[in-house]
Amino acid sequence: MSAETPTPEIPKNIKESIGLLIGGRPEVLFLMSGGIKKTKDGSYKATTVIDGDLIDGGTYGYLGGIYRALATEHLAKIYPDTPIVTNSSDPKTGQSHADVYADTLIRRGVDSDRIIRQSASHSTRDEFKQMINLSLENNWKGPVALITNDYHLERSVLTFASLDNLFREDKEFLGQLEQFWDRGTKVLFVNSEKVLDIINPRYKKFFAELRTTEPFASAIELRELWESNGIRALEEDNYQKRF
Repeated sequence: MSAETPTPEIPKNIKESIGLLIGGRPEVLFLMSGGIKKTKDGSYKATTVIDGDLIDGGTYGYLGGIYRALATEHLAKIYPDTPIVTNSSDPKTGQSHADVYADTLIRRGVDSDRIIRQSASHSTRDEFKQMINLSLENNWKGPVALITNDYHLERSVLTFASLDNLFREDKEFLGQLEQFWDRGTKVLFVNSEKVLDIINPRYKKFFAELRTTEPFASAIELRELWESNGIRALEEDNYQKRF
């Protein structure tokens, strides 16, 4: 089972549909990490789950990170002058997720000069913190398109809305967060699966089948439980960085 690669040329009606989906023309494409997997030759790739790719001990895993990269690739074609930020690293191994995702985009035809590799973050909330820092440093007013998977969207939105509480002990960042909002910077949360559905209708069938295919079917059920636990922890002000 494998996803079809869409054609390089994207018709005008698809570009218009993408613009409506993501809510505007982005100033920055911010590709959130969806996890990486070590391959047999020792290199790393974005997780796919199709071939049983599960990390984190196989308990939950990071599911379908490649779809974030594919959605970003096509958004990069639609918005050819827009910079792209890839994100995060593993603090235990030191392996940069930002490099793996950047290299994936480059192999698929994205100009390396467009990519900013941000490896300082290790979690969803850290990625948002770094996004705000980069926005201030680069004078980005937005919209900043935050690209993730469908199952991750709700917790991402709530995490972003809770940054002042999650970083309440970090006075320096709270000052940066205030500047960010005072500047009127806009953010867009982008569902990578929906982007791909529009780019190529075959993806819609593909994702529907994927949810009934092992190991994804069992893994996504557990991951969605994990996400709901994270949402509840945010609502109860008991959020741990592990989420």
